[in-house]
Amino acid sequence: SKPLCAATASWNPSGVTVARLASGLPSTSLDGLQYPTDIYVYGNGIVLVADCNNNRITKWHPNATEGILIAGTGSYGSWNTLLAKPAALAIRGERLYVSDLENYRIQVFPLHSNLSSPEAVTLIGRYGQGSDINQIDEVTSLIVPVLYPSLLYMADSKNHRILVWDSEIDTTKLVAGQSNIFGFDSMQLYNPIGIALDEKTNSLYIADTYNSRIQKYNINERNS
Repeated sequence: SKPLCAATASWNPSGVTVARLASGLPSTSLDGLQYPTDIYVYGNGIVLVADCNNNRITKWHPNATEGILIAGTGSYGSWNTLLAKPAALAIRGERLYVSDLENYRIQVFPLHSNLSSPEAVTLIGRYGQGSDINQIDEVTSLIVPVLYPSLLYMADSKNHRILVWDSEIDTTKLVAGQSNIFGFDSMQLYNPIGIALDEKTNSLYIADTYNSRIQKYNINERNS
């Protein structure tokens, strides 16, 4: 496919604010944010924001002056309508995946709902914080591949590993790192925070944060 812009393109150094209170201060109102940690852009410039310290996910249409609440209520909690410091998000079809950081779970919300407080289904983390394959400890990044949308990659930061969940078989597997063991060799990670996937080369890039390095892993087509 052709690149979106020429290699010689120049960029305007001034950014345009698309989601923020006019004053620039943290806010709990829907026209503001408080410590946003992740964004997802889809459709015609619709921006989803993980508004972490407001315990909610908001949706911002182009030129909007305030966001629309689509997950969480703004209150900190563990009910299926609530979030506790949402840190990362991803979309697959009509599903919104959210890393509910301080509840140590991955929640699935409807992307579109007529309810003011939609309920989520817990995908991973039904058994609390931990390092078993069905548990997590602070997931900081989520990716749904374009070519294989049944997969969900997770940076399980404090367990020092990368996981992948396959919706077709409802199974979670270890992709990189060693569960709950940090280290410095090529098979280990130390609090990985960010991940990126190059689907053309089947390469997974990992921000191995506490090791101050970027690691590249070659993954096979279906992680079998």
